[in-house]
Amino acid sequence: MDGNRPKFIFVIGHESSGNRLAAETVARATGFDYDDGETHLNEEGYVRSTYLTHTVQQWWDDPTKIVCDHSRVTRRSLPHGGEDDTLLKMVTDHPLIARHFPDPVPFGKALEKAGYDVYFVLTVRDQWVAKLSKIREHVFASWDRAEQEMAQSQQILNQIIREFPRCFVFSYESLMFLGAPYVQMLYRFLGVTSDYVPPMRDANPKYVMPPKRDAFGILHRAGKLTVGVCFRRDSAVNWGGDLRALETLCRGLEACRVRVVRVAGPELLPDDVQMAFISNTCDDRRPDMEILRQRGIPYGLIGFHEDFSLYYPACTGLGEYVAAMLKKQDVNNYLPNIEDLWLNPNVVLSFAAPVPQNVIFNLDVMRNALFCQAASDTEAATLRRDCPEARVEVVYWDIPLLRDTEGGNEDFLKLTGLTSGEYLLQVGRIETRKNQLATVLATRNIDAPLVLVATRGYQPWYELLVINAAAKYRRGQTIIVSQEHPSQKISHNVRIIQMPGGERLPEACLAGAYRHCGLHIHPAFYEAPGYTYLEAAAAGVATVASAWGALQDYCRFRSVDATMGGRFEYVLPHHLAEIEVAAQRNFGRR
Repeated sequence: MDGNRPKFIFVIGHESSGNRLAAETVARATGFDYDDGETHLNEEGYVRSTYLTHTVQQWWDDPTKIVCDHSRVTRRSLPHGGEDDTLLKMVTDHPLIARHFPDPVPFGKALEKAGYDVYFVLTVRDQWVAKLSKIREHVFASWDRAEQEMAQSQQILNQIIREFPRCFVFSYESLMFLGAPYVQMLYRFLGVTSDYVPPMRDANPKYVMPPKRDAFGILHRAGKLTVGVCFRRDSAVNWGGDLRALETLCRGLEACRVRVVRVAGPELLPDDVQMAFISNTCDDRRPDMEILRQRGIPYGLIGFHEDFSLYYPACTGLGEYVAAMLKKQDVNNYLPNIEDLWLNPNVVLSFAAPVPQNVIFNLDVMRNALFCQAASDTEAATLRRDCPEARVEVVYWDIPLLRDTEGGNEDFLKLTGLTSGEYLLQVGRIETRKNQLATVLATRNIDAPLVLVATRGYQPWYELLVINAAAKYRRGQTIIVSQEHPSQKISHNVRIIQMPGGERLPEACLAGAYRHCGLHIHPAFYEAPGYTYLEAAAAGVATVASAWGALQDYCRFRSVDATMGGRFEYVLPHHLAEIEVAAQRNFGRR
């Protein structure tokens, strides 16, 4: 072997987490260019330019393009890629995006021919743990499928051992047991010198061991556990899906014989509370953390943690752009116009506000929590990205659908004067994140009523913006069924109908609204996951849904179908032309 030849280190194995740990360890120790083997989306939802998509991907497709220039590290898990590649196929034509079993042998041979010294690090993990990982965390596969994938992975790894002389079997369990000396053995195999040792947090017990006998568990089994759940201080006037989720948590704990104390803030907790839950990293939670610290009460964090870095620029930019458009405001000799908005959705990014600093404010809150509960794998990934030290656990919410979703009644039709199937529907308080503005503009050429069912809001300027945009651009009627505003006619094509008594619609009435609409449309910038999506799906209504957020996680939680039997068509929330096409295609479809 020529010691001057570049090295290509290929980390490949049958389980994703251990494979990633080994690859990151090799990359840190060698300092070589590292392709992490993942598909990354940028803020607009497109595949981000990475070494994977531009270099290694081309080499997989056509090994004759390999250029032997400098040492590199890459990784693949077996199988590799996501379960559902529908959305990715919309934004990339790369053939190796979907879940598949790559064949590294011809690729490795081509690398050798190009001049690389090829090293394979074969990552293995206990078979039971690896199968449980597939079933519980990664793709929610069946046991039979997990065993089939393991068998196919075994064949590929054995083939590599037969074909290539430089192979190192990297065992997750050996790493956890032997520690630094085992890592040094790997470095000697690779011919590198490094003192780097990866974090030694053994994740195997969570798959194979019963719950730890901690204070929480002991008190629970003794029937003496008292938990405080802190709702928002403005809960009485600002209702939202987070409150509904917290109430679900309370009822679930009570069903397990836990005493639950509901309060507006931690300062109101009684002294006999053993632990508390605080929630929502959209706001600064440091005061709550400090109160609990002074009172000696440990806490868990229910994050409702939104990916502000993903959606906030487009969310704020769209509102500012349309406001300037309606005012005919000159912006450095440029007049915002709807044609540019249609042809180039990213023009709104030039009007974006800075991303809020809530992540910075809440770093210590996330670090010091007993655990941070994420309601989806998407939220968990965002939490871990924003605070790598956080102890994140994924618990999917049990969605308490409207009790009469499937049946409903005729009260909504009587309230609005509409007929069954003739209108488009969006449900939720009118705010920038829920993106009623895009709904209004994208349906401007659809000559059908658009109904916005809106509970009490907190952004009056945005409500006015939505009304003005509807009055100027929509061909059909726009009806706002509002909790707080009195019934009135705004223009020839916009009117407000107040909810009876200024109270939220009864469940049967709202269920009827879903059941009788011709299309549910909700291109929200972010939902986690968004009750309205699942309520509409339960009513059998087609929905134009946002590609951002956690909805697809929930659809795949029990199956591999992100569209839930074709009920959902996903769109990017600021791509108005895309929303328009989806709305026209799905209106009236059941």
